[in-house]
Amino acid sequence: MMPSGSTLNARPFTLDPDMHVALIANTAWMDEELASLHHIVVGLIDESVRVVQVLPRGRAEGEVVSFGTRLSWQEGRRRWRNRRALRQMVPPLREEGVGLVHGLDGRVWRSSLDIARQIEVPVVLSANSIYDVSLARECSSQLVPGQSAIVCATQPLTNLIEQVVGDRTLVRFIPPGVHTGNLAERRDEEAPCIVISGNGGYDSYVGALLEGAKQVVAVQPDLQLFFDGQGADPHQLWRAISRNGLLTNSTLIPRRLGHREVLLRAGALLHPQPQGRARSLTLRAMAHAVPVLACADPVLDYLIDGQTARVLYDPTPDAWARALVGFATKPGIWRGLGQSAQQWISENRLASNQLELLLHTYRELTGEPIAFPGPGVEAG
Repeated sequence: MMPSGSTLNARPFTLDPDMHVALIANTAWMDEELASLHHIVVGLIDESVRVVQVLPRGRAEGEVVSFGTRLSWQEGRRRWRNRRALRQMVPPLREEGVGLVHGLDGRVWRSSLDIARQIEVPVVLSANSIYDVSLARECSSQLVPGQSAIVCATQPLTNLIEQVVGDRTLVRFIPPGVHTGNLAERRDEEAPCIVISGNGGYDSYVGALLEGAKQVVAVQPDLQLFFDGQGADPHQLWRAISRNGLLTNSTLIPRRLGHREVLLRAGALLHPQPQGRARSLTLRAMAHAVPVLACADPVLDYLIDGQTARVLYDPTPDAWARALVGFATKPGIWRGLGQSAQQWISENRLASNQLELLLHTYRELTGEPIAFPGPGVEAG
């Protein structure tokens, strides 16, 4: 297994054009990772891999990559219905000649295993969340040695999943990658603007943040808070915002596929809860030099206090208040943190590295020759 931050220095892969991969996704994953889907699809096609996107019907027809083949499945609220709907993809995928199935989210793992078993091809499962650890244990008996792999978004997830699946399957640490970008400098006289992105619910973590923000607004009344990720019923969160006297300082961002692109224009990104889920939104904010302020989360190895983020290990109202006051009154320090995070991303989490490691795993399963460094090329 490669250590955190490692890259392959081998010559670029040139895959056989007959390599044919089905990428299976659901709406929840696409809502979080639409940009990831784009760069995976485009990257694979650029490496001469034929790609079939198996995506929910009626979701983001204008947002997804138009290259390659696309199949639609009818997504609903019941897991068993979704599993049955995805089984209907077996005939068209067999007809397409797909040679490998990749389930991009834990919520489509079982369906991906079903499909791979029926068309008799290897399967790759992406683990992005702490909840995928128990799922890996439950699915371990269906993992065929030499024909299955679990690719994990963080090193802690990798370690946990290795413990539960043993030697039945390949487990690889393949961190999500992003593209670096530029962000216009925020003028010091502009109102401090923070995007708060959590799971959309109200809990003690969000309560502590709101109490801390209340203290800050008393001395920094122009602070603006934009809440992203609200669930089906945001009323409890809205009532808590009202109780803390923050209505004039708060906005709930409408949730629609692809809306998170606008969040990268904020002055800072704040994660108030330990969600146990790797999110490319955080990495993309870092890549654009947007400062990140987050509650500590043991699953997320990219939250490095003082280098990639300001991490609160004891997220009390007073701790949030001190951090928010610092953001509002010491913009130079926060800009430096954003630049430090951007540098870390360029060294450790580039999209090109993710794609190279993913292709390496595909080849391990399909038995195609793996490209090794030539003479004079150092291996990483």
